[in-house]
Amino acid sequence: MRNLFLIFYLILFLTSCVNTPNKKSVNLTEPIDIELKRFEVDFYTSKPENLKLVKQKYPLFFSQNVSDSVWIFKMKDPFEQNLFVESQKIYTDFTGVSSQLAILFDSIQGSFPDFQDPEVITLVNKLDYFNRVLYSDNTILISLDLYLGSSNSVYANFPTYIKQKFEADYIIVDVAKSIVQGKFSSKKALSFLDKMIEAGKQQFLINQFLPTLADTLKIGFTEKQLQWAKTNEAFVCSLDRRENSEFFYAAE
Repeated sequence: MRNLFLIFYLILFLTSCVNTPNKKSVNLTEPIDIELKRFEVDFYTSKPENLKLVKQKYPLFFSQNVSDSVWIFKMKDPFEQNLFVESQKIYTDFTGVSSQLAILFDSIQGSFPDFQDPEVITLVNKLDYFNRVLYSDNTILISLDLYLGSSNSVYANFPTYIKQKFEADYIIVDVAKSIVQGKFSSKKALSFLDKMIEAGKQQFLINQFLPTLADTLKIGFTEKQLQWAKTNEAFVCSLDRRENSEFFYAAE
């Protein structure tokens, strides 16, 4: 737990003590568009006899080792259908999020001109919290069933500290984090000190890409939690000075 606090405070330090370098500005007067596909709409509104068409449109999701009967069962599964219905109550129109994503991609290109706009695919994924957003091979998968609002009854079994992030405002943050972790982060084994520095670098990039977004969203804290952390910063950092600090450099 102490290690997590130290990482958090290093992130606060790095993100509050740096200046934003010059970068390309985003022209909001230009048409904003992204390559977007709505898998959950195409899949859960299709009839079994049209499954072949869905498979042709989304080959990424369909393995030859999985029979059509499995997918047809998923189409009709009450739990998944309910998640789809709940997602459509909020995300029938995805224009607002698409605009945010387009601005994010443009912002990343301002710092990294070689970055290519990824294809974005939305879906519902049976409340798989650990895979809310995935970025790989220039494709982003967004599980909309994990952004239905923290008070939604489908999250009844989730603890408060987790479901407080199940809000639409966190989509853009999670996409940015997924891109940073997938494209700009070190893949080698790291010591604890390396991990602290790496976490700070990642948060720095997220701040660069989302400069106007509230710190509470970028860090995942409520305003009250963030203020507590800032107020108690000196106390938490002093904990480490009471003990030997060799653990900083020991590989885990």
